[in-house]
Amino acid sequence: MAALLHAADLHDQDVFNHGVAVVLARGQPNSFPAFSAWFQSVDNGQLPATSNAGTHAGDLLPDSQAVTDWQNHDLNMDIDQLAQDGLDVGGPSDATARQKVQADIKQFQADFASDEHDADLVAQGK
Repeated sequence: MAALLHAADLHDQDVFNHGVAVVLARGQPNSFPAFSAWFQSVDNGQLPATSNAGTHAGDLLPDSQAVTDWQNHDLNMDIDQLAQDGLDVGGPSDATARQKVQADIKQFQADFASDEHDADLVAQGK
């Protein structure tokens, strides 16, 4: 079960990291198509269902506090926040938008670390 949680975390990390790259490239020549494709995949909920692993783990381990904690650190919310903040990168409020993106990165890192810790606790049977 912990393997599912770790896999979901890694998937979300890949999506987030790709988003950071395309967001921070905004304003550069030919950067819009990559950002647009990434934004649409996030905005339309087209992310692969790997991140549903927490729901499945919760079904199998309904009394596990670690699974509940894992579910409460929603990395998808961090991805959505990056997408929203990324809209202003490369525009008139670029400096402020880039500061928000840096804050998004720190938030994702903190939530990711918490998720990984919770997944480790699941592996320990907690």
